Amino acid sequence: AAPNALAGTAALTAVSVYGGFFGAGLGVMLSALLAIEDPDDIRRVKVMKNLLATAVSLAAIVIFIARGTVHWQATLAMLAGALPGGWAGGQLVRILPAQAVRRAVIAAGLFMSAYYAARIWF
Repeated sequence: AAPNALAGTAALTAVSVYGGFFGAGLGVMLSALLAIEDPDDIRRVKVMKNLLATAVSLAAIVIFIARGTVHWQATLAMLAGALPGGWAGGQLVRILPAQAVRRAVIAAGLFMSAYYAARIWF
């Protein structure tokens, strides 16, 4: 494979392993990697990000269930919010202008980065 393909595969593998264990930031990291390949179509990037994040999460779920490390009460509470939230987000990204989605994602990322940095450092 070409060097760029090898580098992309290595980066995607690293992000997937990280995301399977920690989860936090997986969507942002996948979006960044995918946007390098297709920077002009944010909708395609988001669809691919969702598919890859789902695959990573399913693999992690199987491993955590097999190891008996799932706290089922907390899991079901989170699932009750994640399912409708994920569905609503998918509907919104289909109808909102791509540039507006891109700006909102960047603004949310900057805000959360500043918020958590302030909590840790100040």
